[in-house]
Amino acid sequence: MLALALAPPSGSQLQRQYDPWADIDDDGKIDMRDIGYVCRLFGTTGDPAKPVIINHNWNEGNLSFSLKPNGDRNFIISAMGFETLTLYIKAWSRDFHKFQVFLGFCVDGGIVDWQVVTVESHPPIPVPPPRPPWGGTWPANFRRTYSVTFSELIVWIWNNSTSYDLSGQVFYHLNT
Repeated sequence: MLALALAPPSGSQLQRQYDPWADIDDDGKIDMRDIGYVCRLFGTTGDPAKPVIINHNWNEGNLSFSLKPNGDRNFIISAMGFETLTLYIKAWSRDFHKFQVFLGFCVDGGIVDWQVVTVESHPPIPVPPPRPPWGGTWPANFRRTYSVTFSELIVWIWNNSTSYDLSGQVFYHLNT
């Protein structure tokens, strides 16, 4: 009798594996809250496709600009879910004039902090490579790395020359 009491459970008492798709409220356990939610929706119909978020733990982009004298352009970079954002700006003009970069750090659509940076342009160069050699022979006029405490970064570039065009590219790299 003692041998039966101490025997490991039989196959009828299977240990089931957690299924995150069944955890409706994403609290790490499948309980009556999940079942209650499904019961309330019983009988409804719709598109069976589930949105899936895949995070590769990095993101990067390349945005080009060409500004006439006194022209401006802005870009919005979403930083949600990342820890660092490195921003590179490479710009060139015929007269090497300085240009302005305004950075607006946003949380929930509102600017919570901002910076204004004056940057000197480089001489005109041939068509830049599709991806800059970070830290190589193609240096950026502006390069900064930020700890992400914001949801979006607004990058606004203003060509404050009254005579010459300003062309360039904005590169960004987000990482976790």
